[in-house]
Amino acid sequence: MESLNVTIDNLYYSTVEREITDFYDMGYPDNSSLPMEFRENESGTYSIFATKKWGEFHIRINKKRDGKYDLYVSPYKLAKVK
Repeated sequence: MESLNVTIDNLYYSTVEREITDFYDMGYPDNSSLPMEFRENESGTYSIFATKKWGEFHIRINKKRDGKYDLYVSPYKLAKVK
């Protein structure tokens, strides 16, 4: 599966969740295990459940020199909702 690498402006879960669900065409997010706000240079494994698909992702966020953040996402499980 293709990995996501994008620059984001903030660490809010809604920003991260939107980037992932849009990129993987998952539909509207229903639930996730994402923290309300990520920390700088954080990484971990999280689940997202949406209307079309659900998945488990390894997410890493690194702060850039310009104050923005690099979001790296590697899916290791992605399936259609039945």
